[in-house]
Amino acid sequence: MMSAEEVGGYVLLLCYAWQDPQGSLPTDDDSLRVLSRLKGDLTRLKSCFVEKKGRLYNKRLTQELDKVKEKSVAARHSAAMRWHSEGNANALRRQCSSQSESQSQSESELQSERQSKKEKDLKTCAEVQKPSTPPKSAAVFESYREAYRSRYGVDPVRNQQTNSMLCKVVDKLGSGEATHVARFYLTHNDPFYVRNRHPVNMLLQHAEGLRTQWATNTKATTSEARNAEMKDSVIEQAKRVEAILQGRRA
Repeated sequence: MMSAEEVGGYVLLLCYAWQDPQGSLPTDDDSLRVLSRLKGDLTRLKSCFVEKKGRLYNKRLTQELDKVKEKSVAARHSAAMRWHSEGNANALRRQCSSQSESQSQSESELQSERQSKKEKDLKTCAEVQKPSTPPKSAAVFESYREAYRSRYGVDPVRNQQTNSMLCKVVDKLGSGEATHVARFYLTHNDPFYVRNRHPVNMLLQHAEGLRTQWATNTKATTSEARNAEMKDSVIEQAKRVEAILQGRRA
């Protein structure tokens, strides 16, 4: 019963759900319209999904994902069994080779070899690597990623340029506030942000202004800017009238 446009939107939603680790979609209409590229009524599309724990699931797609996961588990199990079998065969070959060599080696040579191996194992255990320090942008990216996925249903792109810009955001705002501002940025409905899908470069460019809006719990809008401009115009006109009246009194 869908129109051609609705069929296209439905296929797009299935594609996005397939890319999701859990095979799900966000429930809010705004995100679904962005993902499906539909502007009209979403009733018929949403009827093809069921809501569970705040996410939308398609029954058939979930079944297909389960089949894929089962095949993957079976393949890993088969590979593990194969490696185990090959490992036993290698162990048997090593044992036979060791027995053959023991006939030609003296007891003192075997003792020296065992001692050398023991010292090597002890040295390997002592060489413990220090845990790597997470990058400066890790926390703010995770905050940005969670908010981005909540809004658009997919993960944002992460590359060297993204990390560099997020590090600069941390340098501007500090690691603590940067995570909150990044999350606040993804809830902002400024047409410029929405049209460009909230890219990281705009977060960096408007970091200070977004921080002020987050700290004051206000979101700058186009209508707010127009109202401020009209207010300034009225004030200027009042000043001019007052100057004219004062001139006449003089």
